[in-house]
Amino acid sequence: EAIAAKNPHPLKAEDVRARYHSKPLQTAETIAGEPYPPNVATACFLTTRERADGLPQREGSITMTEWDEPDDGDLYRGNRLFIVDILDRVETGDHFFYNYTVMARLSPTLVHKVLNVPHSACTFVNRPYTS
Repeated sequence: EAIAAKNPHPLKAEDVRARYHSKPLQTAETIAGEPYPPNVATACFLTTRERADGLPQREGSITMTEWDEPDDGDLYRGNRLFIVDILDRVETGDHFFYNYTVMARLSPTLVHKVLNVPHSACTFVNRPYTS
């Protein structure tokens, strides 16, 4: 059952964020079973690095990068927050809970596939002009 259907008022990002604090985010494969409200988008705080030599750097025209801890230790900065589509998830068995592969829109024309994004770097935001 869709989470939006459980409440007659549109859910906001903070409502969805609270629900997914300790449960895995929906992937492209699972979201049809429990879609997010249409006024809410998935976003991640991203700092990235190139993938190690020997690992694929591109997938077709898409650049592939790895999530990385920011050098300044301040992950949660607004200029690091990007709207994403979550493609896949992997249970980590550690304090990160799940790691995700995301497709991140870095600009209107630049998209990167980012691997190993920890659950703690993911959040939800309200889409513009939906309130």
